[in-house]
Amino acid sequence: MNLRILASFISWLFEPMIVLFVLCMLAGWHYGLTGWAMSTYSVYVSVFTILIGVTRYILAKRSKTNWDLSDRKKRVMPLFVLTGIFCANLAVINLFGIDSLVRYFGLWLVSIIGFSVLTTRIKISGHLSVLTMAVATIIAWYGIWTAPILVIIPLVSWSRIALGRHTQVEVVGGIMYAVLMVLLGNAWAVW
Repeated sequence: MNLRILASFISWLFEPMIVLFVLCMLAGWHYGLTGWAMSTYSVYVSVFTILIGVTRYILAKRSKTNWDLSDRKKRVMPLFVLTGIFCANLAVINLFGIDSLVRYFGLWLVSIIGFSVLTTRIKISGHLSVLTMAVATIIAWYGIWTAPILVIIPLVSWSRIALGRHTQVEVVGGIMYAVLMVLLGNAWAVW
């Protein structure tokens, strides 16, 4: 198999919106949604994900760039639009009345705000920041026995570098940013 095709597949499979969609579905279950509430939540998360995907596609086309928004300067506007969508999302999530779920989505909002502001100055990997936060969250929720999923992080790091989407520094920057967000989330949970 051609390594570039493999790298493309890995990069697509762990696309931030796919990772976030799966994690949000797990969050609903983890935080106790059942029955009609879980069904409503699942539909909402699906629509939210599609909205972000369509918005990203439109903004990428307008900016005349690729899906990954590889040019840092062309990432700024879509990220600020995404921040607005995440703000509206938090208001909707609040309607489910589960404080833990609101805090969980609040941390993702803080993360996207920070990522957006950071992107005005430097480029780091969104794939690796979202994936690292997701892996840390799954390990925190389900215990150390899920730690083997950590192997996904170097695999996606390799794919992003192999595709020429990021440098090693940008990949490490994405991971370090996620570690900072995880530490912030842990401090937030204790507070």
